[in-house]
Amino acid sequence: MASEETIGCPHCGKEQRANRTVCWTCGKDLRSEPDPDSQPIAAAETPRETPRPFDIPLASAYKPMRRYEMSPAEWISESFSVFGENWGSWCVAIFLYGIAYIVLMVSASPGGGWPAILAIATGAFLLPVFAMASLAKLALRAVRGESVSLLRAFSGWAVLGQMVFYLLAVDAGFAIPFGAMYGLTRMGSGGWFLGIGIAVGCCLALALFALALPGFAMVADGHSAASAIKDGMWTFGRRSFWKLLLAVFYFHLVFIGACIGSYLIYVFELLVFRGGINPTFIVELVAPPIFFILAALTYRQIAEPELIKSRNATALPVEAPLVEQASAL
Repeated sequence: MASEETIGCPHCGKEQRANRTVCWTCGKDLRSEPDPDSQPIAAAETPRETPRPFDIPLASAYKPMRRYEMSPAEWISESFSVFGENWGSWCVAIFLYGIAYIVLMVSASPGGGWPAILAIATGAFLLPVFAMASLAKLALRAVRGESVSLLRAFSGWAVLGQMVFYLLAVDAGFAIPFGAMYGLTRMGSGGWFLGIGIAVGCCLALALFALALPGFAMVADGHSAASAIKDGMWTFGRRSFWKLLLAVFYFHLVFIGACIGSYLIYVFELLVFRGGINPTFIVELVAPPIFFILAALTYRQIAEPELIKSRNATALPVEAPLVEQASAL
């Protein structure tokens, strides 16, 4: 692909597209004058290699966000924009994963025995986890402006093990809202206890869902499951909990509304044409990519900058003794 014209940020010196107005690295306005007390750092003068998450190919088809800081509603909007750039690859990948799941589950029926058990275990657990790992990696590439293709939707082998541990931890966490729901519904036989139990359980499940959201992208980026739980969920997730909760609420609101609308269309087709196609399958094709793109966007804004700062901070003390030795000489 042909390279586009680039400019250097007057504040940090990072090169990027000439048509951008906000720097991808520092988030400052490219049209504003630099601070007179600080000079931009040239790429050749940078003492350490530029962190990989900000190395965005300049010839990518996807245009990065308008600004680095985004609201939960903008996360949802940006997720659909990223999905729309390569919607064909996303939908075909989800369709192929669905076909593979059906084939594995159908092949497990006749005969029984160990082959059937292996097919069920693969179809019910390993295949969905592999799909989640692959789609999470693909979402990170799309959000960073890197190339997205159908083959890359099946590249989750490298992070499969850590994704298994992370999902097991998240699933174990869901025992809390379901336990609360069960306990409250068992406190009495009235409808009030049932309603309160369902409401409390749903709220706790949404809260856990929000805390776990950046961790999916964190694992896909090569971090361990333990780091995704400790840093992604507890540190960064807890710090931006209300933004994440609102984003998860918007996500469910959009797709629950889409499901209801799809069923209403299907009912209309049955009443008017005595038959039709249930359009709910469109929601099933779109929802998984939007979820993982949303996870990648939240990870990039909430967790990734802090991880890069921490990585750079741990590298600085190594250089300090050299400076002290030089001054002593």
